[in-house]
Amino acid sequence: MKLLSCCVASFALATASVALGQDGVAAVERSTQTLAAEASRSVVAVLGTAKPGTIDDQANRTGFLIDAEGHILTEADGVARRRRVEVRFAGPVRAQARVVGTDPLTGVALLKLEEPEAIARRLGGKLHPLALASAGALQPGHVVFSLSNAFDSLAVDGIPTFSRGVVSAFHRPEPARVTAEISYRGLLITTDAAVNPGAFGGPLLDRDGRVVGVLTRAVPTGQWLGAAIPADPIARSVEALKAGQPPRHGRLGLFVRGTGGEARPGGLEVVRIEPASAAARAGLQAGDRLVAVDGVATVDATDLGRALTGLPSGAPVRLKVLRGERVVTLHAALDPAAPVVLAQAPGASTPLPPAPTPAPATTPRPTPGPTQPRPQPAAPARAQPPTLGLALKPRAAGGLEVAEVAPGGPGQKAGITRGDVILAFGGQRTNDFDALGRALGARKPGDRVAVRVERDGWTQELTVELAAAGPALAQAGEPGYLGVMLAPAEGGGVLVRGLVEGSPAGRAGVAEGDKIVGLDRAPVRGPEDLVAALRGKHAGDRVRLEVERAGARREVTVTLAPRPAATPAPAPPAPPPAPTPAQAAPWLGAALVASGGRVTVESVDPRGPAAKAGLAAGDVVLAAQERPLRDLDGFDAAFRPLRAGDTLRLLVERGGWQRTLEIQLARRP
Repeated sequence: MKLLSCCVASFALATASVALGQDGVAAVERSTQTLAAEASRSVVAVLGTAKPGTIDDQANRTGFLIDAEGHILTEADGVARRRRVEVRFAGPVRAQARVVGTDPLTGVALLKLEEPEAIARRLGGKLHPLALASAGALQPGHVVFSLSNAFDSLAVDGIPTFSRGVVSAFHRPEPARVTAEISYRGLLITTDAAVNPGAFGGPLLDRDGRVVGVLTRAVPTGQWLGAAIPADPIARSVEALKAGQPPRHGRLGLFVRGTGGEARPGGLEVVRIEPASAAARAGLQAGDRLVAVDGVATVDATDLGRALTGLPSGAPVRLKVLRGERVVTLHAALDPAAPVVLAQAPGASTPLPPAPTPAPATTPRPTPGPTQPRPQPAAPARAQPPTLGLALKPRAAGGLEVAEVAPGGPGQKAGITRGDVILAFGGQRTNDFDALGRALGARKPGDRVAVRVERDGWTQELTVELAAAGPALAQAGEPGYLGVMLAPAEGGGVLVRGLVEGSPAGRAGVAEGDKIVGLDRAPVRGPEDLVAALRGKHAGDRVRLEVERAGARREVTVTLAPRPAATPAPAPPAPPPAPTPAQAAPWLGAALVASGGRVTVESVDPRGPAAKAGLAAGDVVLAAQERPLRDLDGFDAAFRPLRAGDTLRLLVERGGWQRTLEIQLARRP
């Protein structure tokens, strides 16, 4: 009897377990169906992106909403060189979107719906964006979902394709699949969730419906596997594209030296770690030996450079380190480094190291600007002119862009950072090196000078205390100019990211996506080699470039040209015509208040022209239509003659930075 009772109890327990298991499976199915239904509202087909004769000829690519303002992420290759595209939501609902920008480092493009409010109404009252999430916690075996327009499913049956799978592994892309449009070389998420033609640019989702990756064609070795670029670097690309900034390479922030090369493979000794850098946050320490990056051995510094080449800011890297006799694995997310380099002879933009005072009879010192008279005994010449502690390069639109900032130098102490543009020095415009050289020549170390700086379209006047150092500028003839934008290329050489319109290199036949591997029979291993090889070259000189395209090499002869002149300042706008009754009344979409002689933005309608131009609550309006403002009467005088479609120019201050916003007025909705 006792045995029978035990058997009955065991049977009841087993039955309950089966029932619970079935309930659990049903719950998983319901949650998966809910995730698919909700996420599908965010996915679009990007029309006109199918490519006949390729793997993509069967479908248009995929995109997905990432915010309530109507921004859409998709694959860069599909919208290359296009300004506007048409997208199709499930339903179907069609819409127009403009291309905000593309990032070749991650292979993504950012679109913006032209009428997001109208589209939201057609989609049930609001847009349904997907959130970008870090992929750092993903491990092989984690469940993920691919969602896309595979095989043009949005056109065929009105809904996107949805596939469940797991994370299979993390790999680098195959070199053969790295192209000029998609050159991401970092870790990829590989998955057995389906990734078919048309899926590229779609989201890879986690269990919570967050985007942990963007589906890409850069499939690593392996059959029936799809791949996605982690969302971490893409999120940083989105921030840069929204702000109109150029893509930036990633930077680890450490200094290394070899420990014996291939004959004695001991990795790279970490000599120094930059404070607050990606390497410091990852836990690297001076004295560590770096032996591998993402599974690629680092025998010498070239291996490390090759492992990091082409990785964008935010890209995750896995570092294998020997700490004493212990093996340590660290994870880092790269910091933003400098943007792509404009290749030209360094000339005046390259600061020289301190040098001993030369003997005048044998080695005269070059000086900026015109030849200066011999100094008199009562006013001896300074052995060293003052310096800003900045390496500069010219900008086509005028001003001098900061390429490097000397640690602890005057520029860094004043708050100048790499990428800033020097517009004026001591009240004098600095459109070129001669202008800055003349302005510096009138100063001495210790002088405090007002420097007008531009950053991301905003300007501010910073006070810089000059320091004594070597010559701040080097006098040189007109440097030779290639007119190409470069980035390091895997395996050596430099990749041509783009060409300035009408550039010497472009006229000679160099194209975007080419790899420059030599100049005048000297090897080019990176951008620094190319710039060094151009040193001493001038406009009119002929150089021979060895260029690699599609695996074949050829020689191209380029005649260097002078650097393009700075773009002249635009003429002030003509007075607006007198309004007529037929003209529509303008709408700004912002409320202003005046107090204490300052006009401040109290609120901004998110639908209005002011919001689209970047005006924000709390901004101080210093001028309207070039007229200084102290009260609302002054603003009304500038605003009253305008009509819908006219442009209102506002000089705005935000956090000490100033910027001129051009707002195209609209009709009030």
